[in-house]
Amino acid sequence: MEEWTVANNSHSHAHHPFHLHTNHFLLTAVNGRPLTTPVWHDTVDVPPRSTITFRLCAEDFEGRSMLHCHHLQHEDEGMMQIVEYVR
Repeated sequence: MEEWTVANNSHSHAHHPFHLHTNHFLLTAVNGRPLTTPVWHDTVDVPPRSTITFRLCAEDFEGRSMLHCHHLQHEDEGMMQIVEYVR
């Protein structure tokens, strides 16, 4: 299990819907404040000057996958990354 924090440090008004392929993640906090009830997602909005924290357990998949912003223009401009899950 890993815990990730994703930040949108944008000073514009751009929201970034963070999308993770292959594995769902358990959203546990927004802006450092724990959620009363964590929620499973594969996409969650990260507003400007905000953070999300989630837990990820990639037990059923080994190999490369992708994460990216779900705004097509942002994705086309390179806001994406390959993640390699290893055991």
